[in-house]
Amino acid sequence: MKKIYALFAALSFSFSLFADDVNTDVVFVDADGTVVQDGTVITVNAAEEYDFATDGSDNDYYLPSGLYVRNDAGKVKQLKIEYTISEITGGYHQICYPGSCTTKDATGSFAMPTDTGNPSPIKADVVADLEAEWFTAKEGNCTVTYTLHIYQYNSGSYDDEGQGASVTVKYVYDPANVASVSGDEQVVKTTYYDLTGRRVSKPSSGIYIVSKELLNGQVIANKVHIK
Repeated sequence: MKKIYALFAALSFSFSLFADDVNTDVVFVDADGTVVQDGTVITVNAAEEYDFATDGSDNDYYLPSGLYVRNDAGKVKQLKIEYTISEITGGYHQICYPGSCTTKDATGSFAMPTDTGNPSPIKADVVADLEAEWFTAKEGNCTVTYTLHIYQYNSGSYDDEGQGASVTVKYVYDPANVASVSGDEQVVKTTYYDLTGRRVSKPSSGIYIVSKELLNGQVIANKVHIK
């Protein structure tokens, strides 16, 4: 029976005030809706086991960023997430905003939607999960800086309204510090779905929704890219 694992360590934050030239129409927030300010550095060392391998190999781990974006402008805005991977010691980084997933396993600067794609609309007051995560099979680190870039759609074009906040996430995975959670949080059933919602019995490479039912009745769903 598979178990979900987690590190019992709080996220550590360092803050700086918003600069005058930072656009705050769209902001980073955490799961509780608290604004994550420009210049914040977050250390994430909470890991969860995933069992998406179909070849019988050992499970690996992923560390979720916990970052969301929220539109505070009062009207629709267009958004790109620019991100720079400055360190990655193995595995791959995945981001699924605004719906499709992109994975990178090397350092560099990237954007979602892709560099050649148009910004993605985000409606007023909407909170969207970045689904930014580091998937790893060994001890190490991954450091990523996420930056909001905000646009306004205007008669077929996109007016550049400047950069929003930048937040750096330091993903740190140490297997020696992983401890199993209580027995009632064991995974009793894992189900795969494609992006249309159809159940898949034997997933191959691609993007899937993985639903895990725990012994305590809780259901956890994640979007993953199986290589």
